[in-house]
Amino acid sequence: MDQLIRYLQQKGRSKSSIKSYVRCCEKFTAWAEYKHIAIENTTYTDLLDYITELRKRNLAQHSIIGYMTAVSHYFDHLIKLNIITVNPAKYLQLKNNQARKLYPVLSREQLEHLYTHLETKATRNTRPTAKASAIRNRITVGLLVFQGLNSTALGALTVRDVDVLGGNITIQSSRTHAARNLPLQAIQIIELDRYINQTRKELQHAFKKEESEALLITGFAQFNESL
Repeated sequence: MDQLIRYLQQKGRSKSSIKSYVRCCEKFTAWAEYKHIAIENTTYTDLLDYITELRKRNLAQHSIIGYMTAVSHYFDHLIKLNIITVNPAKYLQLKNNQARKLYPVLSREQLEHLYTHLETKATRNTRPTAKASAIRNRITVGLLVFQGLNSTALGALTVRDVDVLGGNITIQSSRTHAARNLPLQAIQIIELDRYINQTRKELQHAFKKEESEALLITGFAQFNESL
């Protein structure tokens, strides 16, 4: 943790804050080692699991925020050392206002259950695009659950970003994040291949977006409007 300490000192953190951050990071890395998670491969969903673990210990909300703030600093210092390129903790909804609210999060198991039990058969076939839209929504939820993407990243995805044969998806760089390649789950690869080659084309035709390169086709001008 010596490099982390120097990093925090350069950031102007007080001795007491540094001591607290280091203690939190040591507990996090010990947990990651116990779970056989390589620090450089830590994902957003891994952090959700850790937050769930902290909640099981009956920690107060402000304590959990403190832990995750320390962990975020830890990943920032790994970026500076060129060990990782993206801080997975940046995706957590930590509020710095007076209320300092940490939004409730689902565990990995709950997220995967949400995905695997998401119905793709339209329960109300009121529109010709109902079934195709339900399949697109399942693809969207999969990217939220397994890759931890936010609405901005989802809206920026194009068909060219998906490498079905390679089993990964490229997230292009933005003002706040560097470009990155993320692995796809086996079930996602199968469903994405079917979506790209069939369902997406149906949606393009229905919404008159044949020229669009967007991966997730909706009837709205912007993807965020569909959420």
